[in-house]
Amino acid sequence: MSRPYIEKLRIENYGCVQDAELQLSPLHALIGPNDSGKSTVLRALKTLTRVAQGFPDKAPGEWERILRELRYVERDRRVSFRVTHGRDWWSFSVADATFTERTAEGDGTIRDSTRPSELLKAPAMNALAQTLRGATFLRADPDSMREPWPVILEGQPTRFFDERGHGLAPVYDAIFGSNPETYLAINKRLRELFPPVKGIALRNRPNFQKVIGVTLHDETFVPAESMSEGLLYFLAFAALPYLDPTSLLLVEEPENGLHPARIVEVIRILRDVSKTMQVVLATHSPLVINELEGHEVTVLTRTVEQGTKARLLKDTFNYEERSKVYANGELWLSYSNGEDERDLFQAPEAAQ
Repeated sequence: MSRPYIEKLRIENYGCVQDAELQLSPLHALIGPNDSGKSTVLRALKTLTRVAQGFPDKAPGEWERILRELRYVERDRRVSFRVTHGRDWWSFSVADATFTERTAEGDGTIRDSTRPSELLKAPAMNALAQTLRGATFLRADPDSMREPWPVILEGQPTRFFDERGHGLAPVYDAIFGSNPETYLAINKRLRELFPPVKGIALRNRPNFQKVIGVTLHDETFVPAESMSEGLLYFLAFAALPYLDPTSLLLVEEPENGLHPARIVEVIRILRDVSKTMQVVLATHSPLVINELEGHEVTVLTRTVEQGTKARLLKDTFNYEERSKVYANGELWLSYSNGEDERDLFQAPEAAQ
């Protein structure tokens, strides 16, 4: 990745996360039992980008609204975030509405500041702050993607309307309109993965709305309501490299609705996307984890006493030896019990 990304994230008192530190990579997956905190971490990252967009000296109204929302949701707990890249870090506390940053200047001098008006002056910290300027959260829903949606006008950003994928048709309309070669490339890959399909077809609806469909090789038009969920999910992910860039892409369960053979292609797309924006996803699929390295996967567990805790898959018990036998997803599946993932973290005999 050519620009800074979030290498470490510390979250305190946000949702079910009392105090957890995560080590992240440009493409990163969160795994673990149900209710372990995966979605909460994604929401925390989204909240963090909103905080970064709402510096008091930039947008006071937005800043105050974020503070009110956080204090209401978290009941005045001392919510705080800390983001690290290399020797630079950036932190925020809701309780006293303070920012702190520490960055190494060109001469190696460590510079501290707690004044928001100075946060973006240091070049290194400015670059890090830019990685927090906007997140796209995608929890794609087939029914939402099927709906007609108003066209994207010239000058408007090319992106989904919301996290459910509303606006899939106008997104493709904008993508194809700005770069016709993209139409050929996406349709070529679509035909390879879905052989009966000839290509994407967009139709006009009243009030400048677009709706998506596909044509088959015999020229039959298949409207959105008749398209398979797997095809819709694939189209949503295939559009990601062509959306207006944001710093962070958050994806919940990218495996939903996909044939196992299609999951490899989706992860390939997300890895390409991670070259220009950081991608963090939450998943329950061993097949997704099979496509990632040990440092690209964080195992989350949660107890009532300690809340959510995080550990890289590569740091689990006897990982090097186990990974010679198992692919990462198979390792997780073989040593997980769906409750505390105990056998991932200690020798089996010690767990008895």
